[in-house]
Order: sequence, then C-alpha cells, then structure tokens
Amino acid sequence: MLLQSAEIQEKHLTVAVSQDKFRNQLQAHALVGQNAVAIANIHGVDIIDVTTVSINAGLELNRINTPTHLFTSHATSNPQALIDEAHLSPGKQKEYETLEFLPKAKFPASFTSITPGLVNFVGDPARFYYGGINLKLDNQLQLSRRLHLNTLLNFGLYNTFDEKNNNPDSRLPHVRTDIVSYLQESSNYISRMQLDYFYSPTSNLYGKMSAGILEDMYGGLGLEVLYKPFDQNFSIGMEAYKVKKRDFDRLEQFLDYEILTGHMNFNYYHPKSRILGTLSFGRYLAGDQGYTLDFSRRLSSGFRVGAFFSKTNVSAELFGEGSFDKGFYFQVPLDLIFNSYRGGFFNFELRPLTRDGGQKLKPGNDLIGVIHSASRNEITWH
Repeated sequence: MLLQSAEIQEKHLTVAVSQDKFRNQLQAHALVGQNAVAIANIHGVDIIDVTTVSINAGLELNRINTPTHLFTSHATSNPQALIDEAHLSPGKQKEYETLEFLPKAKFPASFTSITPGLVNFVGDPARFYYGGINLKLDNQLQLSRRLHLNTLLNFGLYNTFDEKNNNPDSRLPHVRTDIVSYLQESSNYISRMQLDYFYSPTSNLYGKMSAGILEDMYGGLGLEVLYKPFDQNFSIGMEAYKVKKRDFDRLEQFLDYEILTGHMNFNYYHPKSRILGTLSFGRYLAGDQGYTLDFSRRLSSGFRVGAFFSKTNVSAELFGEGSFDKGFYFQVPLDLIFNSYRGGFFNFELRPLTRDGGQKLKPGNDLIGVIHSASRNEITWH
C-alpha cells in the first residue's frame, strides 16, 4: 500500500492510497483508518472521520468515508459492517494531487514478479491437447503516475508443440490459425511490451492510449475509452487499434499483415449474481464484422470464470469447422495458489477449435479491469 497524498481539514482526514493487496476496497479502507487513528492518538491529533481515496494507474476510482469510532470497534474486522455508516462517492479526477501533503514520487519506479504459466493449443483432430510450461517475468515500469511500460517475457521450460503438424487450412487471413508457427518457432519470447497512458477527462469517464507489442501475435497502437457511472451497474466503452502481425519468433520484427480493429462494448454488472455481461460490436482481426457476447462471474476470492461466443458476417462454410468462435476461460489469483500473498493471476482460456473468424485483439490493461471497484455495487458486494 503506497501513500499518494493526505490532508487534515477541520478534523476531517483524507488519505489517497494505491494498493494491490486487497480486492475488497472496504478492507483497504479499514486498514487505512486503523493506522490513521493509531497515529493520530499517538500525536494527540483529533479527527472525526477518515476518507480513503483509492488510486490505480494515477486515476481516482472511489472515495470511502466513515467516522473514526468504527476503527476502535469490532467493525474493522468485518468490512461489511462498515457499509452501514460508510459514505461512498466517485473519484474526483486529479483532486488527490491537490491535497496538502503530496510526497514527491520517485520515477521511474519498477515492479517485477516471476510466476509460472501454461501455454495451450487445443482442438486439433489428431490430438486434442498440446501444451507447455513457462516462467513469466512481468515488469511494470512507472515513468509517471499515469504513464506505464508493461513488459511480459516468457521463458519456456517444457512443451509438446513440436509434435503438432502445422497446416492451417483457413480461407480467411491467418490471424490466429498461425499460432502453431509462433509456438514452434521459439520458447523464449516477448509476450508484451506495451506503453500505456491513462487519463480521466471528467468524472466517470476514463481513457487509455497504448503503443508497442500489445500481445503474442500483434503490435501497434490504439486507444480505449470507458464511461462508468458510479451509481449505476452498466458501463459503455470503445477501443480502436491499428495493428501489425508479429514475426514468428516474437521478438522485434513484424510481418506484412496489418488491420484496423475496434469494438463498442456494453457492460452490465448484476450485483446479486455477481455476473458481468458484455456485448461487443465491431471489426475483428480478419476484417470480419459482428458481435461477441461474454458472461463472467467473479467470486470474493478473486477467482473469475466466464464463457463467450462471437458471430460475424463470415459464413459457417467460410469459417470452417465449428461454424463460429466460442470458448470459456478462468482467472485464478496467485495468492490462492501460493502460501504468501503475491499479485497477479493465472489465466487459462480454452476454445474447442482455433479459427480465424471472430478473433479479437488481446492488449493488456483493459480499462474494465483497471477501473474495477469504481462503482458502488462493486465496493459493497463482498
């Protein structure tokens, strides 16, 4: 947990923090409140309430305010008990940077983690599953509060991809069916080297501009915008990217294929079931146009599971076996696997068949993830 700024005005304490330890924002607020009250008591400072401002990527996500008497009772051991007396409000753009105590941030700041990972290819008629085990080195270099360079390097330990015959038969541009060529070319490669700039032009509106190596198969530049009202369960977003296909060794070279791709996204979060539904319309990597429907559920532990399908103007005959793109995925927080806390997730996605129709770009740091917990129900659903 990193202190971004703080201020006391007429016995009201405001503390802005960035943290990745607690998925429950109320738990983070409880810790801030306990520490603030303890320090205030030591120094004889009288405060009547505490406001915690949650910051991610330099953006204000939310504000939680509660009276200080809660931090000396059993309520802090049960974050849900804070809700009855908590005042929740949306972030206020850059207001946290105007607070009286603003520590000078030291940039660049670097954060690195090393985690295991799986690489998968499924659905081949000759054999259903081919896979491998990698070590992933994930580094975030913060050049400023809102400008971040995210690099993900993969180092192969073991795989069975050389046993796979590589003969894609798609009549569409090989935007995904060439994946075997990438898997067989090199076990050590750059998965991502993406420069992101985050901004919030007004309350409830967020943006991101990106450039670099965006995913395993594509690099380029683009932007994403998300409108997410604090007191509502819906959000509306769009993204557009101009990308070029990477060379098979996945280092710094590119192939000739390039495309402009983008989507409009309509998201709805159902608090009681904890299900997030997303309907996307737009242009896919092969130039086809259509929609994707995605449903996912996130548990209080951080575990997320979902399923999706895409239908585009590519006919079933032209698409090939499977008729349309579909699959499921899950995301497991690494602190559920290891004894000690560590950030990050183990991600797994499975498609019955890998085809070229209905394929989306997969850049890192999508805004719907960065701005998670920026609405009232996302804070209180635990």
